[in-house]
Amino acid sequence: MTALIMSATSLFAKKVSVTIEGTVPHYVSKIYLIVNEDTANARLLPIENGKVAAKVKVDAKAFIRISESKDWPSRNLFVLIPDSKHITFDGYNSTVTGSPMSERLHSTVKALQKMSSEGFHIDVFTDNIDEIREANKLGNQIRQEMDDKQRVAVLQAIDANADNQIPAWLAYIYKHLLGDQLVSYLRMNSPKWATHPILNRK
Repeated sequence: MTALIMSATSLFAKKVSVTIEGTVPHYVSKIYLIVNEDTANARLLPIENGKVAAKVKVDAKAFIRISESKDWPSRNLFVLIPDSKHITFDGYNSTVTGSPMSERLHSTVKALQKMSSEGFHIDVFTDNIDEIREANKLGNQIRQEMDDKQRVAVLQAIDANADNQIPAWLAYIYKHLLGDQLVSYLRMNSPKWATHPILNRK
């Protein structure tokens, strides 16, 4: 146990300083900066003429969430990885520059979000109970198929990024989707990213 703790500590002991600048859409009234999902210490960033800026000193493997809310981590504007000293994001065009790992995480999550069954429904314009029941049955079946495809895609993305920390974020926001498969994956592979602090968040 001691060896495991020392290993985990060494992974996240290095501190780095990073400047973050970005633009947010006009309808955004507040922006939080949250490090490793420590919402109790979230920073509310001032917005001036649609622009935000912050300087932080964080663990080199940290996840920095830029979000309108402290809750719902999967519904963020951006999640950044501090692999450079200066990171810029554009909330209008949904792009990140200056950070290769942040760009990779952003594009990965965007692709996975497009596969989500959240919000999917079938409109039914009838009072016929049987037709409504059949439409609901079909809707549930389609949502299940969408969830299955997204689950496979998440696991593929985790495998594709086995040498970096991106899987820790994917495991965190998709733990409800992965379920026992995530438990089995961690048990079989014992990846380094499994010790990431966000995976200990409740």
